[in-house]
Amino acid sequence: MWGASSRAAALALALLLAPPAGAQGIDALNQQAIAAYQAGDLATARALTEDALAVDMAAAAAEPEAYLWALNNLLVLMGAAGEDADTILATTTRAVDFAATAGLEASAPGLGVAFFHASALDAAGHRAAAIDAVRQAMTMARGKANHGLAAARAVDLSFALEDYGRMVGFMEEMIAVTGGYSATTLIDTLFERQEALEEAGKIEDVAHLIRARILIAQVVVPADQAEVFAHTALFRLFTLNYFAGNFGAAADALGEWAGTGEVTEDERAQLAEIAENVLTLSQRRTYGAESQVALGYAQMAVALARVVYPPNDARVAQALRERAAAEAALGQYARAAATLQEALAIAEAGKARAGDRAFLLSDLAANAWQRGDLGLSDALYVRADALMPAGEWAVLSPVDRMIEATNRAKLAVAREDVATARAHIDTGRAALADAREAGLAPGDRPTAARLDEVAAQLARITGDAPFEAAYRWAASVRENYPEDHADRALALYNVADHLYALGDRAAARDLLDEAGVTAAATLPPTAPLIASIARTRGIDALLAGDRDTALAGLGAAVEIHKAPENRDALADNGFDFQFYAWLLLDAPAPARADVDAALRAIQWTQVNRAAEAVTSMAARLVQEDPALAVLLKTRQDAQEDISRLRSAIAQAYATDADLSGLRAREARATAALADADAALAESDLSLTGAGGIDALGLDEIQARLAPGEVFVTFSLPGLSPERLPGLDGSSNRAIAITADSVTVGPVREVRRATLVERVAALRCEMAVSDPGCGAAFSGPLFRGSMLPPTATPQEPVFDWAVAHDLYTDLFGGIAAALDGADTVIIAPPGDLLNLPFAALVTAPGPHDLASAPWFIRDHAVSVLPSIPAFRTLRAGADGHVGTTFLGVGDPLVGNTGAIACAAIQVAALRGAAGDGDTVLGPLREGIRLAAPAELRKLDRLADTACEVEAMRAAIGRGDILLRGEATERAIKARDAAGTLSGYDVITFATHGLIAGERGAVAPGLVLTPPETASLEDDGLLTPAEIARLTLSARLVVLSACNTAAGETPGQAGLSGLAGSFFHAGARALLVTHWSVYSTASARISSGLVGRLAARPDLSNAAALRETVLEVIEGATVPLERHPSYWAAFAIIGA
Repeated sequence: MWGASSRAAALALALLLAPPAGAQGIDALNQQAIAAYQAGDLATARALTEDALAVDMAAAAAEPEAYLWALNNLLVLMGAAGEDADTILATTTRAVDFAATAGLEASAPGLGVAFFHASALDAAGHRAAAIDAVRQAMTMARGKANHGLAAARAVDLSFALEDYGRMVGFMEEMIAVTGGYSATTLIDTLFERQEALEEAGKIEDVAHLIRARILIAQVVVPADQAEVFAHTALFRLFTLNYFAGNFGAAADALGEWAGTGEVTEDERAQLAEIAENVLTLSQRRTYGAESQVALGYAQMAVALARVVYPPNDARVAQALRERAAAEAALGQYARAAATLQEALAIAEAGKARAGDRAFLLSDLAANAWQRGDLGLSDALYVRADALMPAGEWAVLSPVDRMIEATNRAKLAVAREDVATARAHIDTGRAALADAREAGLAPGDRPTAARLDEVAAQLARITGDAPFEAAYRWAASVRENYPEDHADRALALYNVADHLYALGDRAAARDLLDEAGVTAAATLPPTAPLIASIARTRGIDALLAGDRDTALAGLGAAVEIHKAPENRDALADNGFDFQFYAWLLLDAPAPARADVDAALRAIQWTQVNRAAEAVTSMAARLVQEDPALAVLLKTRQDAQEDISRLRSAIAQAYATDADLSGLRAREARATAALADADAALAESDLSLTGAGGIDALGLDEIQARLAPGEVFVTFSLPGLSPERLPGLDGSSNRAIAITADSVTVGPVREVRRATLVERVAALRCEMAVSDPGCGAAFSGPLFRGSMLPPTATPQEPVFDWAVAHDLYTDLFGGIAAALDGADTVIIAPPGDLLNLPFAALVTAPGPHDLASAPWFIRDHAVSVLPSIPAFRTLRAGADGHVGTTFLGVGDPLVGNTGAIACAAIQVAALRGAAGDGDTVLGPLREGIRLAAPAELRKLDRLADTACEVEAMRAAIGRGDILLRGEATERAIKARDAAGTLSGYDVITFATHGLIAGERGAVAPGLVLTPPETASLEDDGLLTPAEIARLTLSARLVVLSACNTAAGETPGQAGLSGLAGSFFHAGARALLVTHWSVYSTASARISSGLVGRLAARPDLSNAAALRETVLEVIEGATVPLERHPSYWAAFAIIGA
């Protein structure tokens, strides 16, 4: 039945959200009903409410919000009358349906009926559905006016529903949005429930309630009292989790506890005793042996060591080493590397003995090999050997020597250094014999199988009985790995994969089936290994000619990769999506449904933002958008919980422990991760890399295309015809979509890597700044981009074949779809985002530069950072098209001399040269700031002032921030005042640092550096800061160097600055692909915005096309006709 507390909360909500008095019709009846209710006349209130709801649906549709209020009032009255649960549920269902039909789910009355519905579902015995209803209501409320109120109601309902984990999350949202606590669930009520749950042994729920009480204390009691309360509560949380075996949660609680006040000597002594025990159990038998410790336990060892011991104590480094081993066991090699580096820094600062530091270097070397950095691995092993005292490697235990030898042998095999590999294998086998003589422990036996693994890999290289070596490896896996263990499944899979490569498909298939059975019994259904097994089965079926089974196998694999817990590894699994797309497209005329499915699969390969940048984004959100930061933290916590639980589950299999509790907790963590992803998707963070992926289908793309537009994307699996029977030519495909047609055509180039190399070769015809291109020329043969303004070359200055062949390969198969198109919108794969499409040549050469058939002659071109971006950018394209201008340029860096705009040379290049070292500065609240002194050493770009002035003159009006006014603080002040969103065109004419340049961890736009760096202003406007601005500009001009560059070195372009500007609200960008000529930048940017001012209905891409053609046709020197001068500029947007 509807409980008293639910009635009270419902009434409070209804009264708080009551509509204003004085309205007519349904509103007037609502006001009278509320007055009667408040006077205690429930019968009159009920009659008036029913009168309000007795109108026909046409009247309800005319006053939908008032009608929803009446439904809210009816539900309050039904609850007060004690009506049965099913009757109330029928009414809430009617109310929720009406809200959805009217589009008022996020309105105050819409949220009211949504929460009534959740309560009614629970009262009717549908608790799971009730919990989901609360979650859906919060999804509707986020970012809306009633977010805080809805979060308070969600807290109360989640408490009643015993959904304590989500309750804490909603509480964090409520506090972040409102700054206070407005739920009716009191701290004493929470404590009473906590005691009852402790008695019942429900530790996970107890932990949630303790966290809830800490949150409430932080906002309702004085700060000093709140800290004392948190100190006590967190220690209780630590001990509860520790004794319950929830070691990762215990580590988190201990880390927080240590930050809530001074640790007393008694507390330190108590923890020291626990720490000694934990470190002893977590430590490997000796240095070098593989750890069997679960991740959570290792994390707890680190937390304890940090609290109990001095910062540079060797025991802290030891605990970190154990944590790194646990991370590596989960395949988290980048995390393990960072942990080992921290351990090494501690060991060096604490002057640990040389042998201990050598072991850490050896661990780092093995880690580098696992991450594919063979050169670094070599160098680290050299350092380890130089540091290790003479003879100390030899006195290691037999197991440690075996592991060390196996790791080094793997590196040698990867380098195809046969002699070195054999020597290490011999050393390993000798150590194995010693270990067996001494008695090989069960936990060490898998090491013997790993030695057989590297021997089999060596035999494959040398051709020395490779099949026999592979069969020995398989037998060793079966002999040495425990049955029903996830590690056994992985080892069996690796042998199967090896045998497939050798050509023994029958033996490989048997091993694959065995691995599949073990994996299904020991791993969750979304485990990456299960995806690998499904993919390999699909490929095996394809080799046997069974395409249907192949499609099912690859389809299963990609669905696993899509799971929220696997999203961080999408970049590593792009091949599976591309392979799946090829299977769908590989037909003379693929069905529309297959093209649609392939198109959706391709979009999962276009996640092109670095994890480091998302971390930076989260740190900024803590400062600038606490409510959204709560969601990001929830996702991060859930991902960490899943890692810990999978590690604990693997350990449980090895010890025959009960798995039911761990499995249930893993399911809850996975559900929490899915919830967080769904909420982030609603927050439209997809373009920043922090949200989920909502793939576009054919229907939606076609509906958004105008006549004369063609949408183009590519699927590039790069399959080898030699290794895939039946593949005739290239597996790569181009897809062209118009409003009324879909064309799939071949991309002639077979190898994707070769295609990327050819793009680099084309760029070298133009881009001075590209690594490996240089400025070399010989005699009269001038490379294009280095063509002097007065040169008269005797040979062609541009490789027409490179540009035309690329055009033919990429677009030849869809040429008919492009014929007559005004605009081509291209969403290329990440490694083709740096291709200057405008400079492709549509007919064989040679040509004259002035009349060459450049791609831009036939089509205006715009580029998208991903296919899903088309929805976001095209949806925002219907706003105003005015010409209010803001120009930012010529920051105070370098020299301070005057500049004469008319004196700028045609060939003057804009670069980021200058004296100085890394621009990295201090770490503040988790955010790495820039160093203003180093930014000031960059060369001045005085000509950018001329460019900004030219753009303002072209538009006719606008604001300019130059020199000392061109600061981060000035930009953010305009944003805070709401004026930044009033500009239609914004330009940043300054240095653009790419990730890795001068140590920058992310791209950034250099502005005037302050005297002292702060979170508000450090002189470098980064993607994380840009994303939090509010823009409505139809065009943002990034007139700097390499503004199309990626988030990290070597990463796909457009993943850095561009995505963040789009998230901030920009509808299109003008970016540069390489270091641009100063006069070119001024002419093209001012010409572009001048056209937009004169013809507001002109598209950005069309305006750029007209401007570039004007530059070519009006050139006064050869350089101005060359694509090095004009092709660097590209429109990014829809």
